[in-house]
Amino acid sequence: MIRPAQAFGADASLVEVVPGVSLSVTDRGEGLPLVLLHGVSMSAAYFHSVIDPLVDAGYRVIVPDLRSHGRSPAVEGGHTIGQYADDINVLFDRLGIDRCVLVGWSMGNLVAWELMHRHGRECVVAHINISQGPTDLQTDDFPDAPFSLEAIHGFIAGCQADYRGSLEHFAPVMFKDDLSTEDLAWCADESCLVGANAGCNILLDQTLYDAREAIASGTVPTLHIWGRDEGLIPLSMGDWCVANIAGSALVIFEDSGHCPQLEEPARCVETITAWLDETVSR
Repeated sequence: MIRPAQAFGADASLVEVVPGVSLSVTDRGEGLPLVLLHGVSMSAAYFHSVIDPLVDAGYRVIVPDLRSHGRSPAVEGGHTIGQYADDINVLFDRLGIDRCVLVGWSMGNLVAWELMHRHGRECVVAHINISQGPTDLQTDDFPDAPFSLEAIHGFIAGCQADYRGSLEHFAPVMFKDDLSTEDLAWCADESCLVGANAGCNILLDQTLYDAREAIASGTVPTLHIWGRDEGLIPLSMGDWCVANIAGSALVIFEDSGHCPQLEEPARCVETITAWLDETVSR
């Protein structure tokens, strides 16, 4: 079972980042903050399996729903990687965060890289990248990226015609093992919280976004976690990250696809905490 046993988000609070825009934020524990950033059209709930174990390991775990995603109120506009990075930078100020680890899953890492590029790396002591390469778009100089422009246009057209149906078709690709009917319904429910138009806008923007410039401008020690059965972002993207991000390491999870934090949560927590113990002083 990959869905939470109980409804997620009951202890979340709304934090205003700009007038009229608030993020739903789960904030638990004490210690060095770990800021967990979810993927496109997903939600903070996709981290539910690792939040309390990371708190038990002595960390403050902060998990926002990006604007219009999850339990954050829907807003018109601002659905770009750059704006999401700006939102998280303001969230740091609102929550008094001056030192943290960024833990991105999928698109959350694009937000993390852009955040460091725009606002500096002074408060980011480390980065954990779960399942994301520098760009999703295939180009002449980056042919190994996962999606062609034609493919992403086709997917967006499908989402505009039937958002829930498209995401129900997409969700099983994220996992190594088959989803139960209940887990598939949970994935679709969480993904549909964002709504078709905001979801399609950020899907297009994040696919067109290229983090190579942001990465070249400077990074922090980085752990990359990839599932062996990754069906979306090829393992070669992890190899690229290790080759191009100084001080980084790649760990492969043999029983995961795109979502190691849900498929192998205990190993995910063990891997993250062990690496942080070696890399970051608390």
